Amino acid sequence: MMDVTDPELPDDALREHQDWYRSLFDGVPVGIYRSTPSGEFLDVNDGLVQMLGYPNRKALLAINATELYVEREDRERWKSLLGRQGVVRDFEVPIRRSDGGIIWVRNTSRAVRNRTSQVLYYEGVMEDRTAQRRAEHARQARVRQQAGVAALGLRALEGGDLPPLMDEAVRLVARSLEVEYCKVLELLPQGDSLLLRAGVGWKEGSVGQATVGAGADSQAGYTLLAGKPVIVEDLRTETRFSGPPLLRDHGVISGLSVIINGGDRPFGVMGGHTAARRVFTEDDTHFLQAVANVLAGAIVRRRAEDGRAQLLQRLITAQEEERRRIARELHDEIGQLLTSLLLELQGLESLESLEQAKSRTARLRALVAKTLEELQRQVVALRPSILDDLGLIPALERCVEGYEATSGLRIDFVAQRLQGILLPPHLETTLYRIVQEALTNVIKHSRARAASVLLKHRGQAVIAVVEDEGVGFDAAAVQRARGAAKGLGLVSMKERAALVGGRLTIESEAGKGTTIVAEIPLQTPQGTP
Repeated sequence: MMDVTDPELPDDALREHQDWYRSLFDGVPVGIYRSTPSGEFLDVNDGLVQMLGYPNRKALLAINATELYVEREDRERWKSLLGRQGVVRDFEVPIRRSDGGIIWVRNTSRAVRNRTSQVLYYEGVMEDRTAQRRAEHARQARVRQQAGVAALGLRALEGGDLPPLMDEAVRLVARSLEVEYCKVLELLPQGDSLLLRAGVGWKEGSVGQATVGAGADSQAGYTLLAGKPVIVEDLRTETRFSGPPLLRDHGVISGLSVIINGGDRPFGVMGGHTAARRVFTEDDTHFLQAVANVLAGAIVRRRAEDGRAQLLQRLITAQEEERRRIARELHDEIGQLLTSLLLELQGLESLESLEQAKSRTARLRALVAKTLEELQRQVVALRPSILDDLGLIPALERCVEGYEATSGLRIDFVAQRLQGILLPPHLETTLYRIVQEALTNVIKHSRARAASVLLKHRGQAVIAVVEDEGVGFDAAAVQRARGAAKGLGLVSMKERAALVGGRLTIESEAGKGTTIVAEIPLQTPQGTP
């Protein structure tokens, strides 16, 4: 800095020079200072006064520069560098403002010495680097967040159980967003509450036990209803919802929450919260949603895997049930017929007259004919060749005739507007099996005297309707039932329809009969066999 006290200048010139210097000194947009090695300020400009938040120059001159340093070691290190080098450039350090806030400054300074090299004072320039430091910190944080999301995504692709993945996700969010609390809430089947499935920071015993409402009174419930991320700056003054006990009991003030999708309906909500007032940014929201999306992908894959496993198990169970039925019918029907045939053959050995032989031979012929008829009936039940040879409608006509002949049930069969429609073989098989199973249920359970089968084309679908006026049942109760109580026949029909992209509905009430409607699209989903 220039010494403006030169005694050789005229008084007027000296005052003019001093005024020019002070104007320049106070007008630059940086902080300028002079201070002694002990920390006493000799002079400061207005830029430094404003930077540090003091009301005027006098207030700043009254403090010791050492008090500004957040870490006293930083000042000692700076003085040591000045002592060795004489000049220190771009020394970045955090210092404290008058209101207690912390800013980062870049300090460029030099030591002013006398002729004997004794330090008289330090003088330098301070630039506020807080905004740049925050931007760099944010950039580095985003890089770490992106790396964290990528690592979590790889972990999710490896498969495995969901709870460890959720635990890893909440730890990542808590660490990356620098929040005390993080949670994964699962929407329970009833849809009225959410369970804390995974979390960081919550009181012991909360994870796996604590619930919050899924209505508009909680941040999580409000997030589900809004269908988008929700930011809370201060829960104490929040007007959109009151906040659940889980947040209030932990002193939460600020928070951010996003939806975790789960396919056909949301899995739940992921949130990060802090007990200090915090303004969450758009970048924070994008990061939290990215983590939630990784969880959503893993959840959808797991649900699909579980669904396939359950379907496979049900199909295996249905196969075993069908094998038991076939074995039982072979034993009861074919077995008895063959036993009778054997006895008749053995009786031929003891015959004493031609008339007895003729009578026994007639009975043998009738037994053989009945055995062949029963075998043919069971083969048709397993896979009617007429379905492959002539198509769906002739096969259903034969099926209806067979059920009428064996059960005494009168069945009306009508096929409407199917001319010119060529169904793929797998769709014909699906419709045939659904009608076959539905008629089997009518015969076994309905106690009806008559039933009807309607097959028609509507739009881009084929509709099959099987209706009876029998005793009926509580369809809603059966739909809620689990396992065998649900009925393998009903499960089989629904799953057959679903596998080709169709749907099956059941309408029934006690004493009012039953109507089963299968709607099968002509174009099945990609990948359907």
